[in-house]
Amino acid sequence: MRAPLPHPFVRVSGRARRGGIVVLAALSLAMMLVLSSLDAGLRTPLSPHGIVSFELAGDRETAARILEAWGSEGRTRAALSLRLDFLFLAAYAPGLALLCAAAADRERAAASGLTAAGAALAWGQLAAGGFDAIENLALLRVLGASTPGAWPALAAACAWPKFALVVAGLLYVISSWLLRRFRAPGAL
Repeated sequence: MRAPLPHPFVRVSGRARRGGIVVLAALSLAMMLVLSSLDAGLRTPLSPHGIVSFELAGDRETAARILEAWGSEGRTRAALSLRLDFLFLAAYAPGLALLCAAAADRERAAASGLTAAGAALAWGQLAAGGFDAIENLALLRVLGASTPGAWPALAAACAWPKFALVVAGLLYVISSWLLRRFRAPGAL
């Protein structure tokens, strides 16, 4: 029987991991506030979810309609948001990966069968960051092009797995935390 896949931080000390989580969480929250303020100006009837609507447009016609509704000010705002998102993804992806790794370690200590899922999801968060980077580059190409071409389809093809991996990672971390509470002596 093969050994399970280790998470990406097995050689990093617990203290360094905890410090990384704190720093990356603070940076992620700060970036979320900045990006949220930029996103407020991108919400229109054609893009009710702001930049996320643009990320998921999926085809050149939808992307072009969103860009037309945003106008030049919206395009500038979207370009700034996408550029700042590189800093955000450099914080949230490893931060969530560290949280998944910590939860996987907790599950291993509890002799749970969920350890391997946590290790895989820790790697998955790093992949989500990669998907996010490709998505941002594709959307920046859409913003700079006279015709969007295939870039909206590439952006959406990266956005969907990014969101799925992030949600799965968050659910794993929350589930592990809840399971820990129920396993504790005297719980409930």
